[in-house]
Amino acid sequence: MKKNALNIVRDIVLLLLILASSTLIGFYFRHWELHETNIVVVYIFSVLLISLYPRISLRHCCICGFSAVV
Repeated sequence: MKKNALNIVRDIVLLLLILASSTLIGFYFRHWELHETNIVVVYIFSVLLISLYPRISLRHCCICGFSAVV
């Protein structure tokens, strides 16, 4: 049980790191006055990168997505 909880925490931290890095890249794109579509492509790429990691479940994505909105 403890190992499963550690895996969940590690997956959520990885997911948050990917989303935070894509947000920082989006801020840099906005600072450099690039088009909004480039920022959207960065976020789509980050979601694709998250989906390639098979251990992250939909439940973790919903938790992190909700925390990003709040």
